Amino acid sequence: MLSRLLAVIVVLCGMGVPGSAEDAPAALGKDEGVAAMHKAVGFFREEVSAEGGYLWRYSADLARREGEGKAHASTVWVQPPGTP
Repeated sequence: MLSRLLAVIVVLCGMGVPGSAEDAPAALGKDEGVAAMHKAVGFFREEVSAEGGYLWRYSADLARREGEGKAHASTVWVQPPGTP
């Protein structure tokens, strides 16, 4: 029994850990990182914002938008004192 348990442990240790550094994408260089940030900001400005305003939560496909409740594509939430 003990030898079987040790065999299982040895096999599992050899498999690696899911989500380990081996699976991570290579680090971006400075220029690539800046380009990725510009792309992300462009997406939020062009696809997510409503006239420059935002809500609290969006579904991945942008079909659901929520602030303090359900909202439409043209709705933004103003939270004083910071937003104005």
